[in-house]
Amino acid sequence: MPTRLVVLRLLVFCALYLAGAWLGDRMLLGPDQIALVWLPAGVSFAALALYGRRYWPFIPVAEVLVQWGEPTSFVVVTVAANTLATLVATYFLGKIADLNDERFVTRSGVLLLMAAALLAVVSAVVGVVGLSAIGFIPQGVFQAAFVKWVVANFFGTLLVSPTVLLLSQIRQAPGLAIGRESGPSRPEAGVWLVAMLVAMLILVRADRSTSDYALGLSSLPLALLIWSALRFRPWQTALASLVVGLTLALLAGMGLAGFTPPSSMPDAVILLTFLSVMTVVPLFLAGAANQNRLSANHLLLQARTDELTGLPNRSGFEAAAKALMQQRPHTKMALLYLDLDNFKLINDTAGHDAGDQLVRSLAGVIQSVLDTQALLARLSGDEFAILLQEISVDEAGAAAHRVREAISAFRFPFAGYVFSSTASVGVVPFAAGNGDYSSLLAQADAACFIAKESGGNRVQISSGSEAAVVERASAMRWAVRLREGIEQDHFRIYCQSIVPLKPGIAQGLHFEVLIRLFDPETQTLLMPGQFVPAAERFRMGPQLDQYVLGRALRWLEENPAWLDEVESCSINLCAASVEDPGFIAFLHDRLGSSTVPPHKLCFEITETSAVRDLGEAQTFIDGVHQLGCRLSLDDFGTGFCSFAYLDSLEVDYFKIDGSFVRKINDSALSLSIVRAIADIARSIDKKTVAEFVETPELRDRLAELGVDYAQGYAMDKPTPIEEYFGKHSLTPAQPG
Repeated sequence: MPTRLVVLRLLVFCALYLAGAWLGDRMLLGPDQIALVWLPAGVSFAALALYGRRYWPFIPVAEVLVQWGEPTSFVVVTVAANTLATLVATYFLGKIADLNDERFVTRSGVLLLMAAALLAVVSAVVGVVGLSAIGFIPQGVFQAAFVKWVVANFFGTLLVSPTVLLLSQIRQAPGLAIGRESGPSRPEAGVWLVAMLVAMLILVRADRSTSDYALGLSSLPLALLIWSALRFRPWQTALASLVVGLTLALLAGMGLAGFTPPSSMPDAVILLTFLSVMTVVPLFLAGAANQNRLSANHLLLQARTDELTGLPNRSGFEAAAKALMQQRPHTKMALLYLDLDNFKLINDTAGHDAGDQLVRSLAGVIQSVLDTQALLARLSGDEFAILLQEISVDEAGAAAHRVREAISAFRFPFAGYVFSSTASVGVVPFAAGNGDYSSLLAQADAACFIAKESGGNRVQISSGSEAAVVERASAMRWAVRLREGIEQDHFRIYCQSIVPLKPGIAQGLHFEVLIRLFDPETQTLLMPGQFVPAAERFRMGPQLDQYVLGRALRWLEENPAWLDEVESCSINLCAASVEDPGFIAFLHDRLGSSTVPPHKLCFEITETSAVRDLGEAQTFIDGVHQLGCRLSLDDFGTGFCSFAYLDSLEVDYFKIDGSFVRKINDSALSLSIVRAIADIARSIDKKTVAEFVETPELRDRLAELGVDYAQGYAMDKPTPIEEYFGKHSLTPAQPG
């Protein structure tokens, strides 16, 4: 450490020591004209606690200056008492305190109280015994002198040292540094300050013959100190306690504000005890309140931290990014969304342990090529986000390429193998004051998706106007609304009839379950074409299918009278549900606990999803049939080569695509296709359903062609399930 800094600190310590001694000797006097409060004790204790006991020489130097002109023996005793006591107290504090703990909590107040008491007792023992031995203290007043010495040093230490220690924010103040908890709002701090000034003004202007009234009025600033302890930062409470305690001691010592100077030692001890309590109570409350805040902050930090990498997680990154954007509204920033390419292959090849270790290692690799202001977070399994500050578009692109190249160059050995990875990065430059975090993240994710679909291991910089990015961002917003719709039950169940066109077909209710998404903001219903593509794109199809099936079953279970009239309830399934082995298990569990007979359910799967993997589709169809349910092949005929697959797909219904149905009166090709589908289905003992039948003429023509069922506006429009059964019920039965 530079000698100049050491000398400067010593001079500052001496100056503060002398100022405290001057204040005590001039204004804080007891009945024997000796200082009631020894402020230098707090100065010396705080100095050595903060900067180490190597600075102890300033204490004897300052004490000699304070006692200049006194007998040498007197000076020697006081120097020894104050120096030794401070060294013992700070040594004790260093031994029992956690030097790495920078928080001010309840334990901090206890440690400080113990250290102050030890300092006061050691100083009194050395000082009073020494002065008594050399004849400066008569034997008859030994006990009173000892008590006064203890109280003066104790109160002086408690009054000064907490404020100095807390304001310093230095690690050498064991357990006493300021935490990073948020302070009060400006309006609250302003109200508190005005209230404190008013309370002190009332106290100063008090004019009573006894000090009892003044002591009563002291409860006003004490109440405000308690307010400060519960709501403000610890250093603010310590500073307020210093000001209030010092003011009250000055008023008492000078005989102002209704106080009378203590005329006896008991009066002086009572006064100092009262002032000590006013100092200690707010500090203990501040420690307890701060401990609660720190515990809450710790839990919040855990919730916002990724356990694997130690980086902020999605919620932590969002909170930090929003705070930075708000604090620096004029700063040019860039948001990077990074997704590892083919990460699933590593998990599948070497296991999830290898994947976790790779992610942890890549987090360090990414951090190493970023500047210190960059904010890095892990959003999910193999996705990271980076917020760059004070950066241009070109610089953001260059930073993204550095990250991409660092990941590409990294090699990860595991279990005898060496793995590598690449990354796709989406970049969105923006001005902090003009950006909305959610929109920016969606835009960056969309840009990352474009980079990945373009082959991966590349950077896509987005201005927000590219069609592909806009489409992707829009789909992501729909995905969020879908998830909220499922969680908050915003979907509405509709039904549309499937009407038999031939006599002799079972006359129970045939209908298809349809869904609409209710938008709470616009109070409107959104059609499936607006949100189903997003569900399929973000692999939410099985979740949506399970939700719709659950809603339909629950309604039928709650209305057994209408359930008896149901012949067939058709429910659409997406391709992802057909490909998901867990969906059959879900059906088995759900139907096993349902009162709805499985044969009343018919699941519709599209022809496209079925022919994409015939083996997988047939496995799904077999699983559904084993449960007792029926199957319908939706959008049938869209590829005409469909006929080649009929022997491989054991479905119960062929649902003829509406693009052919609409045109049978105008297109010879459409007419031939519909006729052929009806003839082939009849020959293999299957039923046909024509969709989008919008006129009575079209319905009659389909009946002539041998189609079994029709669905469309010619029969009825989709209706909420409650209204549907009330309108189409075959009997007057009411729901159970």
